Amino acid sequence: MSRDMRVAIVAIALLAAQGCGSSQGSKDGGGGGAAGSTATGGTTGGGGNAATAGTTGAGGGAGTGVGPGTGGTGGDCTVTPCTGLSYCDLALKQCKPGCASNSQCAANEICDLTTHACKRGCAATSQCGANETCDLTTQSCRCATGFHQCTSGCVADTSTSSCGQSCDPCPAPPENASATCSSSGTCGFRCNTGLFQCGSGCYAGTGMSATVCGTSCAPCPTKDHATARCSSGACAYTCETGYTLACDKCFPQAQGNDCTTHADCCPSGTSRQCVAGHCYIPYGSCNFTTTTCPPGTTCVGVGVGRCAPSCRTAADCPPSTYTGAGTPSCDGSYCYFSCTDPSDCPAGFGCGTNGRCN
Repeated sequence: MSRDMRVAIVAIALLAAQGCGSSQGSKDGGGGGAAGSTATGGTTGGGGNAATAGTTGAGGGAGTGVGPGTGGTGGDCTVTPCTGLSYCDLALKQCKPGCASNSQCAANEICDLTTHACKRGCAATSQCGANETCDLTTQSCRCATGFHQCTSGCVADTSTSSCGQSCDPCPAPPENASATCSSSGTCGFRCNTGLFQCGSGCYAGTGMSATVCGTSCAPCPTKDHATARCSSGACAYTCETGYTLACDKCFPQAQGNDCTTHADCCPSGTSRQCVAGHCYIPYGSCNFTTTTCPPGTTCVGVGVGRCAPSCRTAADCPPSTYTGAGTPSCDGSYCYFSCTDPSDCPAGFGCGTNGRCN
């Protein structure tokens, strides 16, 4: 082999050695160049070039840490308060599901501190509904004073739709009136303006009209030759011109106006009799402090007296309507019944010391 060929082979070997060193160095920090081969019979080869050290790789980033969850069991709830609908179990120092105060519950609920559950109730009236109040003893809402419970809620005791303790409306009022409910809880009605109540109806006027007089709520009876009117709650009459009132009737003035001329003023079959032009019960009781006897009679006797008719003779004395009465006598002034014993006198009479029934 010629000298030139051997030199070429050595040169190729050196180039190969340098390439390998550089490649490995970029990976592993670079190794030394391969030693030069001794040329057979030639010059000593030059040492290889040191490879450039490789770049150190970047280290991995540290992982992001994850803290304890909200209301979780991993933290100490005596240090970090529980949030949401949870409470602190002081024994375990952990948050657990449930309530610890009323503020965690709905508007109409309270917290049961035994079970830590929200339940219906109240701690203040503001948690109750319309017309309700909070009973702090039972922690429950109830109807306020003046209201009572119905299906629709608490309703007024004085409302016509729920009068008293009822949940039913008051009965419909009569015509020309409106329903009412009293403070004691009783249904009634009020007549419209210009009308007055009489019984269960409303009428025009003031109760002083002949059409609806007094408490009878009925018109005054009609009478011949008379105009009815209401006087002090009772029917009265005014006779036409030329007539006069006698015995509640209107007669021609020429006939007079007492029972002397009108026998029908003292109806037969009754205890009334016509004495001095007036109907009365003969010998009825009287007293001496007030005038109770009709005209033509005088209160005579001892103690409780009797209304004795005036007389001149016994013929002037009317018979008594009392049971057991005999024929009356006349003392020249008044009629009387003679007696020796109370049994001689009509029922209801006594026998006086003067021998007369009185």
